[in-house]
This record gives sequence, structure tokens and C-alpha cells, in this order.
Amino acid sequence: MTDVDAFYRKIRLRLVESGEWERMKTTIGPKLNESGWLDDIKNKGVERAGEMHQLSFQTLFEALSTAGHVGLPLPARRELQAMIREYLEKQFE
Repeated sequence: MTDVDAFYRKIRLRLVESGEWERMKTTIGPKLNESGWLDDIKNKGVERAGEMHQLSFQTLFEALSTAGHVGLPLPARRELQAMIREYLEKQFE
């Protein structure tokens, strides 16, 4: 694991432990739903799972993770990045 990966894991853990991650999800979730992103990911998951001979959570997660990142609406991505940036600035002042 690289230093960047370790740093990323620590930040993600802090976000979860502080409740900030849940707040971000609550803020962004409705916007993703309105944009159709959630339905798109759900449909892709159902389609991909139906194509698999042996269902594998890890394989399904990896496929949906990639599709989710690529298909994330730009306004939602920017808002989420701004919230994370603001959180990090407060943590490292």
C-alpha cells in the first residue's frame, strides 16, 4: 500500500467516524436520485448480475464502482469535492 492509499484510508475513516460522510450522502443523495444516476446504477447492477454465471459481489462491486464514478453528474461531483475540500481544510488548519 502506498502512502497515498494509506492517507486516503485515514481520511475516509475520519469522515465516517465524524458523521461527515453521512451528512455528505444526505446532501448529495437526493440530487443523484433526481438526475437518474441512482436508477442507472441500479439497472446496471441488475443487468450485470443477470449476465454472471456465478454471482460475485466483488466483481459486481468493481463494475458498478467504475460505472458510478464515470457516470457521476458533474454538478454532484463538484459539490461533493467542495464538501470534502472544506472538511479537509478544517482538519488541517
